[in-house]
Parts: sequence; C-alpha cells; structure tokens
Amino acid sequence: MLEPKGILDPELFVPAGQMRNSIEYWSRLMPWVSDRFFLVGPRSYERLSELCGTPPGVTGIPAPEIWRIIGELGARPFVGSGDGGRVSDGLSEYSPFWGELGNSGLLEADMRPIGDDQVVVVGSDERAWNVPDPGWGTTLVAFDPAAPRSSAWLEAWRSGGGASEEDLARMSEHLFPNLVFHGGAWSHLGRMKLDVQDRPEAIAKALAVLDVHAARIWRELDQPRDRQSALGSRGADAAPENGNTRGDSSAMKRRQFTFDGQVLRCEWHIRLQPHTDRIYFRVEGDRVYVGDMTDHL
Repeated sequence: MLEPKGILDPELFVPAGQMRNSIEYWSRLMPWVSDRFFLVGPRSYERLSELCGTPPGVTGIPAPEIWRIIGELGARPFVGSGDGGRVSDGLSEYSPFWGELGNSGLLEADMRPIGDDQVVVVGSDERAWNVPDPGWGTTLVAFDPAAPRSSAWLEAWRSGGGASEEDLARMSEHLFPNLVFHGGAWSHLGRMKLDVQDRPEAIAKALAVLDVHAARIWRELDQPRDRQSALGSRGADAAPENGNTRGDSSAMKRRQFTFDGQVLRCEWHIRLQPHTDRIYFRVEGDRVYVGDMTDHL
C-alpha cells in the first residue's frame, strides 16, 4: 500500500498580480507551511524559485518571515514516479481565487507525473472550486491543513490492491486516529460470519463512522435512541445492550476491557449483520474505545 501524499495547490503561493503584496494572501498560506505533509509540485516549484529572486514586500509580515516561508516550501519538492498519464478531470471545477489565472494549468502539470495508484491530497482553498466536495479517482482535496487525513489513508488502503484486514490493523493509527483499540480487538475477526472477501470493507466503513462522527454525536446528543439514529443515518447500525443482556452479569463482564490500566465497559456495538458480527465500543470524550470485533460476545 502506497502512503498518501500531499501536494500544495499553487493557488496558495503563486498569487495574481494584485495579491502579490497582500497580507491576506500570505497569511492564508502560513498554516499550510507548518505541515510538512504537503509538498510543492515540479511546475509550481519553478514558479516558487522566481519568488527567491524577487520576494514580495508585505506590509505587516517582516521580510525574514517571507524568506522563511519561501525556504520551507523550497525544501519540499514533490518527486513523482508515475508515467505521466494521471487523470485530472476534476480540474474542470477549478478556477483561481486569489491565485494567478494560469494556476489551473500549473496544478494539472504538477499532478501529471504522479501515478494513478498514488492517493494525493491537494491542499487548496475552497473558494477556488465550484463544487463543495471536489475530488476524483485517487485525488482528494483538503481545505484545512489540520483536518484528519483518515479518508486519504482509507482511499490508499482501498486502492492498494490488497484491502486486507492485516493492513487495516497495521495502519489503524492513520486510518482511524480517534479510535483506541484494545490489545485483542483485532484477534477475533475470523469468528465473524461475513464472507472473507466482504469483511475488510464492512469493518473499515463501520470504524470510519465511529472515527469521524461518534465523539461529536455523543457530545451533541444525550439519549441512546438519538445517538442510535444519528449513527444509523451515517450507515452504522449501532445500539447499546438490551435489558436482558444488562441483567446477565457474566455477559456484561465479557464486555469489560482494560485500556492503559482503566477498565471500560464497551456495551455499545455496531451490527455488521442483523444477528451476528459485532464491533463493541465505548465513547469517552474525544476518543472511541474499541473493545472487540467478533461474531458476538
């Protein structure tokens, strides 16, 4: 599986003439500079080199800071390894906002040498796109450098050819950054009744819902029924245990798991099938603790 890569939209550092000395323009770039995940494509790198010869003079940003920004970007060239045939259909929805009019061509040229099997996250400004959720094939678009990249890792996992449970477990820290897995959580997948071919994707979809939505749902909603409905609207059939199970002390003990010395009861569960195949979890603050993934406890 190829790790996802980030590339900076030239919209962020190749300005239109009237924006060259704008504090708004260069302030927008600063959060992206501090994240070394995002690199500079080869054609845009040529334009970046021009700034070294004639750096902008920005009132409100000291010249050394401008040089630091240029230097940070200059140290992060993107080296492609593809055959030059990457599809860039999604750029039909792109038009520069504060950037130079030719930035669409620059971005297309930057992406051309990147293989289609490589998942790429384009760091951009949402105002440069005519659709709310741009992206195509293995190309994703991000508008916030601080946003989680789990969707990019999931796309890389899916497009890698294997899409295996082993890779899912091995890359879980990147795929599901808000989930904490019990030491034995991945040990019982073989007990599930789902077809082996269908199981990895079903598990990935369910865990992705927990990773992205569960903590927020728990903050916003107090009632189990409301939480159940909110998870269901995002594709996860989830519920807490019923009264019969809660009244069975041995059954509830099986739902207790130790995380870093703390015992947590994971009685909420996602049902991958109506009568079997469960993912047991508990939401605590901003984290979701996954106790076990098995046929049934």
